[in-house]
Amino acid sequence: MIGRWRDVRAQGRAVALGLLGVRPRGGLAAAFGGDPRELFEFLLGLRLALPLTGRDAAALADLLGVLNVRLAARLSVVRAPDGTLTARDEHPVGLRWTGAARGVSPAEYALLAGRPPRERSRLGAEPLIVLPTAGRAADVRAALAAHCEVMLRHGHGGLRIVVADDAPTPDAARELDAVCARARRESGFRVTRFGEWNADGRFGAKQVFRRRMAVHGAPRACAERTFAPGLPGTANAVFAAFAGRDIVWLEQDATPWAPTTPARPGGGPRPFVDVMDGASAPVRPQPVDVLHVIDRLAHAAPLEARPHETHTVTYEDTDFTHLGPASSASHPLPGMVHFHTCGHPDFRARASHHLALDPGTPEPARRSLLSGGLPMRRLLADPPPTVSLRRWTSAFGTVLGLPARRTPGPPTMWATSARLVDIAVGDLMAALGVPGCVAGTGLWHDRGEVTDSGRGELSSYLFREELLWPLLHASREALGEVGAAPGDPAYPGYPAWLRAAGDAVAGRAGRGGIVPPALGHALWAELRADVRRARRSPHAEIRAYGDALAERAGETLRRTWREHHARMEAAAVAELVHYADQLRFWSALAERGPDRADGGAAGDDDRTEDVRTVPG
Repeated sequence: MIGRWRDVRAQGRAVALGLLGVRPRGGLAAAFGGDPRELFEFLLGLRLALPLTGRDAAALADLLGVLNVRLAARLSVVRAPDGTLTARDEHPVGLRWTGAARGVSPAEYALLAGRPPRERSRLGAEPLIVLPTAGRAADVRAALAAHCEVMLRHGHGGLRIVVADDAPTPDAARELDAVCARARRESGFRVTRFGEWNADGRFGAKQVFRRRMAVHGAPRACAERTFAPGLPGTANAVFAAFAGRDIVWLEQDATPWAPTTPARPGGGPRPFVDVMDGASAPVRPQPVDVLHVIDRLAHAAPLEARPHETHTVTYEDTDFTHLGPASSASHPLPGMVHFHTCGHPDFRARASHHLALDPGTPEPARRSLLSGGLPMRRLLADPPPTVSLRRWTSAFGTVLGLPARRTPGPPTMWATSARLVDIAVGDLMAALGVPGCVAGTGLWHDRGEVTDSGRGELSSYLFREELLWPLLHASREALGEVGAAPGDPAYPGYPAWLRAAGDAVAGRAGRGGIVPPALGHALWAELRADVRRARRSPHAEIRAYGDALAERAGETLRRTWREHHARMEAAAVAELVHYADQLRFWSALAERGPDRADGGAAGDDDRTEDVRTVPG
């Protein structure tokens, strides 16, 4: 496995170097006395270290930084105490590798000369690319153009792309058909739709699949909620319909470019720099070889990632840089591969709420916040390390890889509006003993006024977030009661485990006490104060925002905090009951094995991959 991993990694670096114009002879290679072989053996990862002169280090510094961003690499120049300079490849395996370095092959020299391969070598199977979308044709066109361009540039042509859309009408479906047909012609990718409607007015493939799944022995309301249009329903339909396929999930509001910057206000290394709209900052966009990074991390994470036990949660939960203690041993292979979010980070609504009410917030920023946007950009300054996490919180990012055989069956996303959709899948995997991996690079995320996660204007987004943390803790407590995970002698199998999880969640709902009274009182008091503050604002849009908050809060805002708390508790219990029903429904689907939407293209071998070690 290590040898194949080194070959795949070397090919990825050779393609990137060729695209950067770094040739076997001339240019940068000339700095090494006209014999570039030693330099390229290091750059391709065939050697672990390269002695440098001061001139060499100056020539290499920017190049190493670019490769780190484009490939989630860990290349750096190190100065020893005696002043000696060495370029090092700091992947975890590199620091303990004792094998001999091989020479650069003719094929790798061809790649360095700028001749991309017809198709890329991979550690895993050919992935299925899924683009989930609300179905707006212009957005899908832009997303396909961005992703197809970068994938083709790096030699990943000919893959299948499934546009999983919620286009609400046949007319909207017709527009999407035209977008997909154009992408097929211009890019050569096999672009198809898995949507709600066909252009001729018949039910689309996703709606047909959803209706077929609704007869699998569950109450119809539960099945319809699990697969309803929207992010959770689309994710669940994809998980079930394409079970057995390695999936790369590319949401339409992310693009495969990292916005890097040399700016470091205050000095010192830092992963990200936040820049408010209107402020100038130098930005150097770098294309990221997303498929290559996912392939390496999904199938060789112990060779690439630093193992940590937890992602230490901050309230805003916007990045993976707050890490818990290091693990004492390598983790199993991951069930998800994530990227850091640049551009518009996923701040929680309460932060936007406080900024909108702050009289010091400029008017353009205030208007952006009230519409659900963010008046800032997050830029990548120093790529953070690639890490493997036993437990993590931002568990379903805008771009991620989902290796099929890491879980004993397809996962399910909690079909709730309580802002848990980016957490629940990861919690389920963590309860099954499957870690996640975060690549040491970032991708641009564009949070528009209305996104596919349905944020819309701020007041609705804020109220959907109120129950996030109480439900998070309650569901984790319940899943922790289930017991044996895959690999344990007492593990009952995936369907039985899901049934036990559903029973545990239902039991937690029955015990009540989901929302602490202190939290209910604090939210009630803060909301009353904020509504009064907003209604006294000199800005008409803030006064309207205060009215919207009061309307959404309802009668309990004018009554006692205990009534407000009781309403929150009832809503939380109802959400847990729904989740319990969904887990039991998913158990029935896992037991029966739902029909695949691709006619069994995933193959008939549904064994779970051994994820305890990296295959030798």
